[in-house]
Amino acid sequence: MVTDEKTKMTRKEYGKFPKHELISSHVCRRSYATNFYGEMPTSWLISITAHSTEKQFLEYVGKPAIDTAQQIAEFYAKLALQAKKEPQMQLLKKAN
Repeated sequence: MVTDEKTKMTRKEYGKFPKHELISSHVCRRSYATNFYGEMPTSWLISITAHSTEKQFLEYVGKPAIDTAQQIAEFYAKLALQAKKEPQMQLLKKAN
């Protein structure tokens, strides 16, 4: 981006540049949100990325609302498996 000093207008300049000159902090924000979606609570990510609503956040990371429903179903499936898990006894010491 190049700013004209007289008009104070900013315009794109096309050409070959080192990658570090083209990357902005927005790339980090989006990558963070996308990579941690599903790994940490969505409410935390919404706070970190400063989105106003969950709908806005989901559009930002490219996840449809059905994805949230699927995550809820997986969560309850894991809970059901934990509830069915048989208690395991461990031998601590052999009696003489």
